[in-house]
Amino acid sequence: MIGMTQLLLSTTLSKEQTEYAETVYSSAETLLHIINDILDFSKIEAGKLELESIEFRLRDLAEDTAEMFAQVAHAKRLDILAYVALDLPRVVVGDPTRLRQVITNLVGNALKFTAKGSVCIKITRANDVAASGAGMIPIRVEVADTGIGIAKEAQARLFKSFTQLDGSYTRQYGGTGLGLAICKQLVEMMHGVVQVESEPGRGSSFQFVLALAPGRPETDADPWAETMAALRGKRVVLAVREPACRQLLATILAELDVTAHTVENGDQALALCNGERQAGRAFDGVLAEAELEGLDGWSLARELKQQEEEKTPVALMLTAVDQRESVGEWGADLGEYLLPKPIKLERLIRVLAKMFGVSVGPDGGSRQVSISWGEGEDTLPPLTILVAEDNPVNQRLAVRMLEKKGHTVRVANNGKEAVAAFEREPFDLILMDIQMPEMDGFAATGLIRSLEKNHGGHMPIIALTAHAMQGYKEQCLAAGMDDYCVKPIQAKNLFQTMAEVLQKQRR
Repeated sequence: MIGMTQLLLSTTLSKEQTEYAETVYSSAETLLHIINDILDFSKIEAGKLELESIEFRLRDLAEDTAEMFAQVAHAKRLDILAYVALDLPRVVVGDPTRLRQVITNLVGNALKFTAKGSVCIKITRANDVAASGAGMIPIRVEVADTGIGIAKEAQARLFKSFTQLDGSYTRQYGGTGLGLAICKQLVEMMHGVVQVESEPGRGSSFQFVLALAPGRPETDADPWAETMAALRGKRVVLAVREPACRQLLATILAELDVTAHTVENGDQALALCNGERQAGRAFDGVLAEAELEGLDGWSLARELKQQEEEKTPVALMLTAVDQRESVGEWGADLGEYLLPKPIKLERLIRVLAKMFGVSVGPDGGSRQVSISWGEGEDTLPPLTILVAEDNPVNQRLAVRMLEKKGHTVRVANNGKEAVAAFEREPFDLILMDIQMPEMDGFAATGLIRSLEKNHGGHMPIIALTAHAMQGYKEQCLAAGMDDYCVKPIQAKNLFQTMAEVLQKQRR
């Protein structure tokens, strides 16, 4: 239903038809989230859910989660930002899937109950908490919002199963009341405790502390260390509307040893720049949101660019939702540095380095900073793809999704036909359903890998499966598959997985 509705929305529809299709899509996604919550809750209650212990990067997890919610946040005119303290290890050991699930649930709730302001993900060292075990690091995870807040007497009910604050919240915001209960149980499985601080009308902060082991030291040096060292001592004006994001960005800059003088609008930024320049203390640059009260970021950049004396470079922070037209209208003329929201540390460092004229880390500064508005599917060349799937509806969905992006598609109705097709004609990639008659996806993949031993080469194979249980991905990888995509198939997830698998293949 979700995939077919996505296809429908990509066709030419009237305004009324689009509204109906979007309602169907939204309802189907809501139903899927409810089913997944119930399944997770059942597994936890039955003691069937096991945690992984693998290495992962905290910063990637936090920033990718913020990126995932960017479209939802920016559509509501909300800011979303992730911050991971620089004094934490780059790599830690734990269960990234379940930690991401907890943070995702908390961020989703925060966005749901916030109409104005921001949602911030903060991961810091919990210096006020003793680590449980030698070599372990206490890490505090916080999701803070500027939403409606929660009364003290209602906070005790937050983490109970199938419970919401009252009926009016259910009617207005929806949900089952399971999300926070699952968060609580997952955090407790990781030996932490979820706490909430909130006041009605003043937002909420959900926090928990986990003890994580540092990962193995990375053998390669930090590729940004030299660039970060060159940023030290620089002074910038930071113009951001929302107070929480303004403060958090100032903290990030302070960790880079960049002094930020904060203002909330473009007029204040311009006055501060002019005053300091006249006093002989010109700023090294300005970091401003494109959308500001009064003098907006684009106009601020133009004003500073037109000054006859030494010009102050301006980097503009902007969202895909608001700024597509503005980039075309102003970007080429101003030639300023563009920084996509939500802000990621490496993007920020790269833009600052270019603004200050210092050496940029990876790529030797050869690549220009630019905004990529596209999704994963737009980075793929035309491919010849085999879809092994026995369900006619799923076949039709996969074929239409792929053909609309210019790919050539062949269909196999079972694993046996898939192996025969592989031997008969060349493909760039195979999408392999797991549960098929005559021969399942695991057996078909095994046969293909055996054939490759005799003839050479490696065919990228992505599993298509309705199973999202712990360990299932490992089962797919052990069978010789390169990755897997969970049904119901959604275009963005499918094409992103395809792009990642093919990128690894080229290395």
